[in-house]
Amino acid sequence: MEVPAIFNSILRVLLFVVSAYFLLAFALFVFQRNLIYLPTRGEISDRTLSINGLTHWPAKNNYRGYLAHPNNNTNNVRGTVIVFHGNAGNASDRRYYSDALTALGYRVLIIEYPGYGARRGSPGEQEIVSDGVATLGIVREQYGGPIFILGESLGAGVAAAVLAQTKQNSNIEIAGIALLTPWDSLTNLAGSIYWFMPVRWLLRDRYESVDNLREFSGRVAMITAAQDRVIPNIHSERLFESIGSQKRRWHFEKSGHNDWPSHPQADWWREMMDFLDPK
Repeated sequence: MEVPAIFNSILRVLLFVVSAYFLLAFALFVFQRNLIYLPTRGEISDRTLSINGLTHWPAKNNYRGYLAHPNNNTNNVRGTVIVFHGNAGNASDRRYYSDALTALGYRVLIIEYPGYGARRGSPGEQEIVSDGVATLGIVREQYGGPIFILGESLGAGVAAAVLAQTKQNSNIEIAGIALLTPWDSLTNLAGSIYWFMPVRWLLRDRYESVDNLREFSGRVAMITAAQDRVIPNIHSERLFESIGSQKRRWHFEKSGHNDWPSHPQADWWREMMDFLDPK
C-alpha cells in the first residue's frame, strides 16, 4: 500500500511543478513588454528643456524627440545625429549626447519612443521602429544629410532595425551608425537569461541586429563595457564580428552597462565621430 501513496505524492509534485512552469511561461508571454520597456511618463517643462539646451521637435504639440543645435547655431552644422536611447527613463534624461555632440558641430535629435515621456501609444518593436523610420524621413526632408544614427542598449537594436527598414523602403542614406552596449539579438539575450524557457516561441519583440545590419555598407562604431552585466560582452562581440562593412570598436575595461564615460569632454566622442564622418 505504500508504493501507490508514494506514487501519488510524486505525481502531485510533478503536476505542481508543471503547472508552475506553464504559469510562469504564460506570465512571461503576457508581461514581457513590462520587462523590456521601462518608460518614465510625463511632460517636460519648457524651462527644464531650455536649461538643458533642448527644444521639442518638430513641434511641442506633436513632438517626436528633443533637438539641440551646436552652440544654438543652425549654421555650419556638420550633420544630424539621431539618438535612440535605452529602455528606461525617457529622452530628456540623455542630455549627455547633445552636450558631447553639439560641441563637435552636430545637430542632435534625441528620439522619444511611443509610450515614453508625453508621447501617446505603447512601446513595442513594430511601433517604435515604424515611428523611427518616419522620423528619419522628416529629418531628411528638413535638414538633408549627412545623417548619423546612434543607439544605446535597446536603442542599438532600434537603430539597426530602423536602418534595415529605411534601406528597404526609401532612398535615405545613413552615413554611419554608432552602437553603445548593443546585443546581437534580443532573442539570444533573453534566451541566455531565461534559459529554462522556450524564449523563441514566447518573444514578440526580437530586434535581430545581426540580420538588420547585414546589408549595411556604411561605417559602424561600437562602444562596449567590459563589466557589462546587463548585456554580456559575448552578445556585442557576436554582432561586431558579423559586421562586414568598415568598423571600429571602443572598449572600456572598468565600465559597466550604465557607467561608461559619458562626460562630454571624453576623447572617444571626437574619435568616434571622426571615424564615422571622415572629412
